[in-house]
Amino acid sequence: MEKYDEGKAIELGKIWMKNGINRGHDYEHASEVEKHAIEIMRSLEREGRLEKEIDKELISISVWWHDSYKARIKGWTLYGLIMEAYESEKIVRRELKEYVSPKRLEKAARAIRDHNLPIWYFLLTGKYPQVSQILFEADTIEELSTDRFFRSLNMSRNRIFTFLFKLYSMNRIFWWKFLPNSKYTQNVINEYKNSL
Repeated sequence: MEKYDEGKAIELGKIWMKNGINRGHDYEHASEVEKHAIEIMRSLEREGRLEKEIDKELISISVWWHDSYKARIKGWTLYGLIMEAYESEKIVRRELKEYVSPKRLEKAARAIRDHNLPIWYFLLTGKYPQVSQILFEADTIEELSTDRFFRSLNMSRNRIFTFLFKLYSMNRIFWWKFLPNSKYTQNVINEYKNSL
């Protein structure tokens, strides 16, 4: 029987993100996403909705590698915007095949591939695996951070961009409510809406 080392896979993801050059998709971003993802997982567990094969290690692997492609590109490109999840999936499959069992690597890779799909994809297809759900919710919560938005653009705050960012965020939240969400995420959304 082959022995895998998921702790090493997580550690390598942290190193990968520390060495990233993209200010919006860096160690700090992945760290915040992980905090939210663990809380979402715990919320689903308390609600009796967590699938039995999902655990902290699987979630952490998905989180630390979900932006592995974007971490290595500076700024924004059209290709990066459209293909980043696919490219990150290729990276995780290549880098982690000796550390994560094939079944669990498949779940993590699927979540990574799904994480930047538009919400309407999930609404139309009904395909929303739970690891994808957790990563999607956590990444979207982190995406609502105004500090991260301005850090990733490498600019100081201004009223016009803050207003545009809030419009974008409210649009995302509007569609997001049609997906199954954890109670943790519902609370974060409500707090965010009340702060506007």
